[in-house]
Amino acid sequence: GGLDERRLGMSTAGWRLLQRLEVHNADLALAELPERTKANLGAREVGKFKVSLDLLYQAEDWMKGAENKESAAPRMFQLSFSEVPDKEYFMVGKRVVEATKEINTILSELKLTRRRVSMTVEGKLFVSGQFRIRLGQLIVQSKRTSTVVLEVQHLSSPSEESEPFIKELTTFIHGFLSADTINSVPVAFSNFSLPTTSFTPKHRALQYVHLVQQAMSSSKKSQAAAASSNSVGGASSAGHTSMPWSSTGSEEKKR
Repeated sequence: GGLDERRLGMSTAGWRLLQRLEVHNADLALAELPERTKANLGAREVGKFKVSLDLLYQAEDWMKGAENKESAAPRMFQLSFSEVPDKEYFMVGKRVVEATKEINTILSELKLTRRRVSMTVEGKLFVSGQFRIRLGQLIVQSKRTSTVVLEVQHLSSPSEESEPFIKELTTFIHGFLSADTINSVPVAFSNFSLPTTSFTPKHRALQYVHLVQQAMSSSKKSQAAAASSNSVGGASSAGHTSMPWSSTGSEEKKR
């Protein structure tokens, strides 16, 4: 019944594919994609999910007054998942580390890091047989973006060999989306000492870090292209909405 489905939805097992969908109208996409998921895959909505991700810098390096603080300070990503409420995940360099929630108390007391950007992905969880489908929206600094996130989990397959099959399944969800709006999030897990024969929350954390890095890069390229176009043609940039990747001074918080 529904309770069993919700429990399965909380499962961390099974290989996952993550896709970043860049759309012009996120509200429309988030209304239509769930309906396609239900109609084409016979999926049932069983709950919600949330991924929280903070981009952190070492506080000491941040306060040195470097001209370009963003590139000068070493970065660390901190993530948490609603399905694993008692854990935190960190990506530092080529390592992904799992810790209990108590780590936040330590970070806060030592004041070693400063939060630069706070992000979440929030959305709905669907169940279709052995598949768990998550559809959500990327929110940056409490502002909704045009990035829709599609995550498909195959419970009965723990290895990356199932990825082509999962990718094929996503075509039944995309519907009206054009191919250039669909961006899979490839991750070379072996470069981070993670196996490709089993999937863990560490794998998922790495996928989401890569997703936001993709989105950040895409946003900066779009802003640069818009600025170049405006400088050449004198066109107004009023219609261009950039992602709020940089926080203001009041939003920067020590951890």
